[in-house]
Amino acid sequence: MNNININEAKKEVESMLNAGMVQLTPSELKKELDDLGYKISNVDSFNYFNNGNKNKYNARHVYIISKTDKNSFAHVNSDNKKNLPALQKIRYSCFVFEKNRIWEL
Repeated sequence: MNNININEAKKEVESMLNAGMVQLTPSELKKELDDLGYKISNVDSFNYFNNGNKNKYNARHVYIISKTDKNSFAHVNSDNKKNLPALQKIRYSCFVFEKNRIWEL
């Protein structure tokens, strides 16, 4: 990653914080998900370059699944619907910034 991308990522993080979003560490996110019965699927998560926003940056798409049935949190047959509102609150209000990459939940 070059310095331009790092600076753009930092600008985006600043913008997210100014908008009221909460920055979590990877461990904090994993704990929050675990408490709700979810986890990150490393097989289905992937890195990419986000060029759709004002700031262009390296990102990570985080694929969240139910710990019990392994379906995506959004799958129609997911067995963890009772915790979906709490998960959505995390997804809409939190992010992770690690190794100059923004995790998009």
